[in-house]
Amino acid sequence: MITIKDVAKLAGVSISTVSIVLNGTRKLSPATEAKVRKAIETLQYHPNQYARSLVTKHKKVVGVIRIVDEERDDHSQDLYASTVDTYLQDMLWNIEEVIRLHGSSMVLGWYDALAPEQIPSILDPSRVDGIVCVGSFISAQLIAAVKRSGLAAVLVGARDAAFDFVDADVERAFQLSASSMLQRGRRRLLLLNGPGNSQSSQRREAGFLQAVAMAGAEGRTCNCQFSGKSAEEVCLGMIPTFKPDAIIAGADCMAVGALNAMRRLHLSCPEDISVMGYEDGLLAQYSVPPLSTVRIHKGRIGTEGAMLLFDRIGNPSAPPVQKIVEPELLFRSSTD
Repeated sequence: MITIKDVAKLAGVSISTVSIVLNGTRKLSPATEAKVRKAIETLQYHPNQYARSLVTKHKKVVGVIRIVDEERDDHSQDLYASTVDTYLQDMLWNIEEVIRLHGSSMVLGWYDALAPEQIPSILDPSRVDGIVCVGSFISAQLIAAVKRSGLAAVLVGARDAAFDFVDADVERAFQLSASSMLQRGRRRLLLLNGPGNSQSSQRREAGFLQAVAMAGAEGRTCNCQFSGKSAEEVCLGMIPTFKPDAIIAGADCMAVGALNAMRRLHLSCPEDISVMGYEDGLLAQYSVPPLSTVRIHKGRIGTEGAMLLFDRIGNPSAPPVQKIVEPELLFRSSTD
């Protein structure tokens, strides 16, 4: 097995000089660094990551915690009744790519907002260099645990003044969605919002109600789970009494639930009711009819969140950096 001693011998330098090049602890002359790197490449030397972590204090591992608000039942096959987690899936490749480009690996954990005292085991400085928390169900218990850990941390889809975060401009997205329906002559708008303990749900409602109030139109809001089944059940109860002519959903899967409820009530889309989704995942493109929705650029959010984390690891005392990503309306057949 090739060792650091072999590299030092081939490069004609000391072992400590090779270590400096590997760990970046201080500057060397360009000529010396070039000799060491050429020896590393020639010998195809791969340092022992565990041994390096003892010296550099970095594990080269990043934790990603997905924050959810439903019991995880491995035996359940009813995806329609569950949260369709396109939010994390669509940004995970981007997060992982940034982590890989920084020479680190990724470990994934879960945090259940219904059991806020159960802190994920990966929130541990002996295991990871930093944490990306993904989801809007952020709790005071999780925030306190992250602070206690001392780990570099970035929030994605949630906001806290003490942390770096990246989030979609949710309030703006729902203000634009409602305004677009109003501009099309729709006057009775229903917002299918997520659970009330979600930060993003609060922002959805604020944007929606602002647009409705400015237009002098009629708007109703109701909370349900981020699932098609929950949205369908709510719509079956709401549509016959309120009689909306536009539905704006807090997620694409909820919009699909609204479409199913309309079919059961013998209503057509968009002739009777226009429907607007949110996120722009595969469900939006392949629903019947295809959904108008809001593209929130999940891949970009994931990339920027991961990049912020490595900036924080490298500069732990810097002021928090907080980014808001602008939404983009996409119109398909579910709106006229």
